[in-house]
Amino acid sequence: MKAFSGLTVNLLEEMHTSFVHSIKSIVSPLSFNAYKGVMGRVAVIGGSRDYTGAPFYAAEGALKFGADLSFIYCSNEAATPIKCYSPELMVSPFYDDSLFGRPASHSDSGTITSAIETAVQTVVNSFPRSHVLVIGPGLGRNENALAAVAEMIKIGREQEKLMVIDADGLWLLSQYPSLVRGYSRCILTPNKAEFDRLVDSLEKELQDSTWDNAEDLRTALLTDLRSPLPETQTRAVSLALGGVTVVRKGEFDLVTNGGDVFKLLYRGSPRRCGGQGDILAGCLGVAFYWASKNTNAAEEALRNLRDASDYVEKVEVPSSLTLEDLSSVYPDLDENFAVSMTKSVTATGGLGPSGFVRKTNHSRIRDGAILSTLLALSVVKQASVLAFKQHGRSMTSPDVLKMVGPAFSLIVDEGNE
Repeated sequence: MKAFSGLTVNLLEEMHTSFVHSIKSIVSPLSFNAYKGVMGRVAVIGGSRDYTGAPFYAAEGALKFGADLSFIYCSNEAATPIKCYSPELMVSPFYDDSLFGRPASHSDSGTITSAIETAVQTVVNSFPRSHVLVIGPGLGRNENALAAVAEMIKIGREQEKLMVIDADGLWLLSQYPSLVRGYSRCILTPNKAEFDRLVDSLEKELQDSTWDNAEDLRTALLTDLRSPLPETQTRAVSLALGGVTVVRKGEFDLVTNGGDVFKLLYRGSPRRCGGQGDILAGCLGVAFYWASKNTNAAEEALRNLRDASDYVEKVEVPSSLTLEDLSSVYPDLDENFAVSMTKSVTATGGLGPSGFVRKTNHSRIRDGAILSTLLALSVVKQASVLAFKQHGRSMTSPDVLKMVGPAFSLIVDEGNE
């Protein structure tokens, strides 16, 4: 099979040494002394009557990336098909399709409310088993299931769980952006349609707001949200969500947490089959967990990454807004967030108003979120390239899934030894 014109089969050929060393710094090493679970336990919350493939791709992608265990929490009708896809996944239903799918009526309100509470507790009780939550693949738009997941996100925040939110989880956030606002342990992975939906939601929120404070800052944020420059607009979405890490997927992916904006200068393959985003979400969940265990390494690696790389560009954004402005714009940001931001690096790379003493754990987690995203994107793009080299136009996501391991080895295990 002839490779797509201009497609580099080995991503390492185009990688700058500093980039490879930076993304490798957060990878947890394998050890003969380790025990099952230490390399990561991932919980995927998604899967519904109509969508069983997405949660499988996310959970299996996590295992291929290096996680030890993958759990899936889905609807009861999705559970059996997903179990049949793989014996490696632990699949548990948390709601009844026939009950949640009933038309809303007053007589059912008590039954539905009780069912939602039971669904929430079913998943929340299992939180201690998992290091990271991947929320949204195959979740669907059932309003009762979404209500349950919204409560799970709230409780997950209280318990400081790491989260990756994708697909229908992003649709939920477009309805209720405050669910994740200011939460540093969260990464969003929107594609074009999901990103545009978030922008529309955040614009409307600002326009309809009755908040009387920081009018000039709100106007500036609205201007950035409407910017024709994708880097400025992506950074504005992160700012409007309180500095949550945002991965804007596209031909060239953009990654930001409201400070620096990083642009990956590599396309991957031209085949855009469904499921690749779900694989990325699962891989990213594992990488985020690893980074959370190596926050000091992530901080130093990201600082080095800002200096030089041919593979990822730090884009200068023409905006005066910084993370320190957020607490003035959004009154729903908590006090702890506002305090921790005073020690964060600003958009221009300077120091926060208190000066740099040592980053808070909150800020180092945000560094880790950026670095883990770059690692996961690199591996999945390389996997897509390898799969496309073999299958061309007939490539589908199972082909990409098979290449996650070889891609990881090329970049992490063999790159720049």
